[in-house]
Amino acid sequence: MNRRMAALLMALAWARPGWAAPRVTAVVFPQARLSVEVATTEDEHQLGLMNRDSIATDSGMLFVYGDAKRREFWMKNTRIPLSICFLKPDGTVLNVIDEMKPMDEGPRYRSQGDARYAVEADRNWFTAHGIKAGDRAQFAYRVEKIEGVAYGAQMVKVETVDRPDTVERGLMFRESLAEDAGMLFVFPRPQVLRFWMKNTRIPLSIAFMDAKRKILNIRDMEPFDEKTRHISEGQALYGLEVNKGWFDRHGVKAGEVARFLQRTTEKIAAPGLEAAEDASW
Repeated sequence: MNRRMAALLMALAWARPGWAAPRVTAVVFPQARLSVEVATTEDEHQLGLMNRDSIATDSGMLFVYGDAKRREFWMKNTRIPLSICFLKPDGTVLNVIDEMKPMDEGPRYRSQGDARYAVEADRNWFTAHGIKAGDRAQFAYRVEKIEGVAYGAQMVKVETVDRPDTVERGLMFRESLAEDAGMLFVFPRPQVLRFWMKNTRIPLSIAFMDAKRKILNIRDMEPFDEKTRHISEGQALYGLEVNKGWFDRHGVKAGEVARFLQRTTEKIAAPGLEAAEDASW
């Protein structure tokens, strides 16, 4: 569908405060896969694997930082013998340290270059799997994809768009839309939304929904109408477009709350998607 008004695009500023980014579940090297817990805050960085007596086989911890610089670790209150691998922002291995001695507050275990990530595992895990400087790691991300929107027994199979380019294009230039199909627009934060029908050939209806998925209002929209702005009656986080009249035909009205039907998938990709600003907007 429809291009957003230029004012809306400027207001979004392509930021996603508070938005849940894909969750990292493993670090995947060419030779092996390590399941990880993820430490992203300063408190989590400080705690790390302290005070534990063991970690599971082929498991460890991924430390994620907001920037790349030389890093150093020590083993205060850490009972498990560990090894560590430092990664560049693109996942390239900077260096591997085979043994970090338990409860040793003396040595500092340092990266040999600017690291954005550090990965801790059991002692010698990296060397045992042939992982060395210059190798490239990827991350396994757990991604939840919205595939349907339901109101009671009525369900719409949806394409979900949540990036500036796909939001702007929407359902433009399409010739038809299946009866129980639609497009779900997901915005970075609740706001007053404005839609129009430039280059949109299909007559549509749109339901604006708030952060709790409650319908604020429903508007019918005519093809190629560039004059009318269809505006949410309140702060909306979602817009659901369907064939014109779908909501009326199924008795769906303002005030009803949607259920999102989601499928969880895994995506193996280069590091970076764990940061909300890199994930979509």
